[in-house]
Amino acid sequence: AVDLIEMAVPAGTVVTIAHDDRAPLPGWLTKQFQPTEHTLTINGQAMKLFERRVAKDESLTFGSNTDGAPVRANQYVVLVNAAKP
Repeated sequence: AVDLIEMAVPAGTVVTIAHDDRAPLPGWLTKQFQPTEHTLTINGQAMKLFERRVAKDESLTFGSNTDGAPVRANQYVVLVNAAKP
């Protein structure tokens, strides 16, 4: 699905996506988020963190875990937090 999740986020929000490297990176992720040097371990699997700092109120759309054929991998995780001053 191209629009699996839609989320309205206010200005100043930091949205982080944890993505399992066993699945190819989906286009929606690489277009909207920047990779970081950090990982989060879920179910024993390191998941790469991607971040977006929201400057103004906006709506973000998240698609499926991968654009290709299904693979055995953790589903991505969305973390939302207020920006630190």
